[in-house]
Amino acid sequence: MIENKSVDYVPESERHGKARSLLTLWLCTNIALLAVVNVNIATQTYHLNMLSAMKAIITRHLFGVLFLALTLAQGPRAVGIPQMVQNRARFSRYGSLLLICFTTTIYLGFFIST
Repeated sequence: MIENKSVDYVPESERHGKARSLLTLWLCTNIALLAVVNVNIATQTYHLNMLSAMKAIITRHLFGVLFLALTLAQGPRAVGIPQMVQNRARFSRYGSLLLICFTTTIYLGFFIST
């Protein structure tokens, strides 16, 4: 199926899928060598045992997901506008540059560490 709406409003009748169906997509993309490296760094640098390091990393991820979930919940309520377009409207042209810098830094860090 070809996407023909782009950033336009997608009517409720044309929407399909559930949030739960994205679990495998995000789980598979985040299970990487980087997770093993993070646990190793936590055990070596902070002298944590393996279980404590894994708990700390999982807690940090859940904390980060909480705020992401709050912003993503606005998507359907904001007339179906995609999240990046909403952020551009919220933070203006120059305000969104800060988000772009953060995202670029995160992607570069991920690329370098992998």
